[in-house]
Amino acid sequence: MTLLNPNTIISECLETAFDLKTYIRIMRIVGNVNFRATEEFRKMYKGFYKVRQQSPQWYDKYFSLMEQQVTENRSFEDLLRIMYQVGGRIEVSFVSKLMATVNAQLPIWDKYVLINLGKAAEWERLRSADTENRIKEASKIYTYIKCWYKSFLENDDGKLCIDKFDEALPTYKNKLTDIKKIDYLLWSKR
Repeated sequence: MTLLNPNTIISECLETAFDLKTYIRIMRIVGNVNFRATEEFRKMYKGFYKVRQQSPQWYDKYFSLMEQQVTENRSFEDLLRIMYQVGGRIEVSFVSKLMATVNAQLPIWDKYVLINLGKAAEWERLRSADTENRIKEASKIYTYIKCWYKSFLENDDGKLCIDKFDEALPTYKNKLTDIKKIDYLLWSKR
């Protein structure tokens, strides 16, 4: 028995680094008819996405919105406003994760994605803006992120990145959307 199989070691390491098994479990649960964010699901989700140090009310509202989002499809801006009312913060990353969990064709707003797309300084400059202006600008930045993903996936570099991802992780070729594959690549580029 070989401890390190040269034919599978890279894909196994990437699978672990990206925690792909947990991601697939989360998406499978949310994709079920009559999805409910059980305590077990909440624990798995919070661990995967590092959702920490929130109030019980915040968690209840967040997971309730996730359940509702399956059929109601609220906008990024609307979800930001709702979560702001609960926690007093503009939760761009967590709201995008909620949306991308319900719809795998949506990207995640993450610190590293923002840096890699050259939008981190723009978002940082808005820190002192009033809440309503920050929410509107956050919505514009998220629209930019979505457009960037779409454009990138249509160009040769984007197609090649997807091919390379699929080559490295063939087991996940048809289990992850191309958006999620690019998400993982941008997230890991630090």
